Amino acid sequence: MAALWKGVASAGASDPNETADVSFKRRSLTGPEVKALLAAAPNEAARLILEVYARTGARRAELLSLTRNRILKAGDQWRATLLGKGSKGKGPKERVVILPQAVAERVLALPPNDKGRVFPYAARTVDAWFEKARKAAGLEDGVCLHCLRHTFAS
Repeated sequence: MAALWKGVASAGASDPNETADVSFKRRSLTGPEVKALLAAAPNEAARLILEVYARTGARRAELLSLTRNRILKAGDQWRATLLGKGSKGKGPKERVVILPQAVAERVLALPPNDKGRVFPYAARTVDAWFEKARKAAGLEDGVCLHCLRHTFAS
């Protein structure tokens, strides 16, 4: 919501009713930008989690709650079942995404942890890793972690 009002203010509107002409640019990254971002990741864990974001379109909460038992090989494809928030009390929403074999194997090679999660990191840690990689890759301030989701969708 803060980003919405920041955009409204930068467009010169001070009243929510004046927002009809305000547009928010959703940015997806180019192939070279994704490569630069991954190369600039501060460590291997950051590189892997950012790659999974870019290749699956996962939301941060979905990825941080992913457990090993939800990554399965079905025929010749690796699939991950992601759990996200449901809306209006409907419970968690499941979404199945395809993982490239090399990525699935790297994810499953990670050491197990006590919580059973594949990526046992706090959201703020992942955000900090992304910011370090973004700056090191020379990407502008408007590029955010959620942009990797848009990259996957485009």
